[in-house]
Amino acid sequence: MSSSSSSSAAPPAQHPNQIAFTEGVALTLKQWTALRLAITNDWGNDGLGDEKRDWMCEVLVGYFGQRGKRVEPEDVEDILLQIMQDEFNTQLEDGSAFEIGKQLVKMFTEVTHGNHTAVHQLRASAEQRTLQQTDVAASSMRQGEESDSDSEDEEHDGDAAQH
Repeated sequence: MSSSSSSSAAPPAQHPNQIAFTEGVALTLKQWTALRLAITNDWGNDGLGDEKRDWMCEVLVGYFGQRGKRVEPEDVEDILLQIMQDEFNTQLEDGSAFEIGKQLVKMFTEVTHGNHTAVHQLRASAEQRTLQQTDVAASSMRQGEESDSDSEDEEHDGDAAQH
C-alpha cells in the first residue's frame, strides 16, 4: 500500500492590518442600526440575517482589497444600499449607508498605515454594549423572579385568608 501524502499548502498568513480592517468592518456592521433592525425583524424573511451580515463584511473587505485607496464613501454606500434592498427588502433613505461608507474609508486609510485605534474603539464599544445587555438581561431575570415570588406570596396570603 503506497502512502500518498496530499500536502496542501497552508493559506498565506493575513497581514495584521487586514485582520484589523476585517474586524473593524464586522464590528461596524454589527453596530449599524439599520442592519440590526433588518436582522432582528427578519426583513429578509429567511432567518439568515447574521449570515447575510457576515457575507456583507466579506463583500466589503474584498472590495477594499481590490480597489484599495480608490474606494470612495459613495461606492460603499451603493454596495450597502444594493445589499439592503436585495437581501432585506429595505430601501434606506436615512443617509446611514453613506455614513458607514465614510467610516469604513477612513478606517481603511488609518489601518493601512498601522493605526488600529478605530478598531480598538469599536471593539471596546461592542464589549461595553454586550456587558450592558447582560446587565439588563440579569436585571430582567431578577425582576421576573421577584414578581414570581410576589405572586406566590399573594397566593399563599389568599389561601390563609380563606381558612
